[in-house]
Parts: sequence; C-alpha cells; structure tokens
Amino acid sequence: KAELADVFYSAFLLAAHYGLDVKEIVLEKLESNKRKYPVEKARGRNEKYDALD
Repeated sequence: KAELADVFYSAFLLAAHYGLDVKEIVLEKLESNKRKYPVEKARGRNEKYDALD
C-alpha cells in the first residue's frame, strides 16, 4: 500500500507542477481505452489491441 501511495503522490505532484487536471487526464485515458479495447471484443482476452478483430 505504501508504495502505491508513493506512486500516486508523485503523480499528483507532477500534475500540479505542470498545471494538469488529474480527473481530466484519467477520464481521457478511460475513453481512449474504451475505444482501443471495446468490451465486446476484449473481455476475457489478453491479445494486443490490434489482434482483437
């Protein structure tokens, strides 16, 4: 737990330093992953995104 907290703390410090909105970044990444790994194709599979077709 402590190591994960360190990672989050560092990430939040970096975001603050560069004036980035963490919530916005996370939401953008979730949208990107949703497009890249559609649930109906990716669920239960471990193939790379370009092999999901």
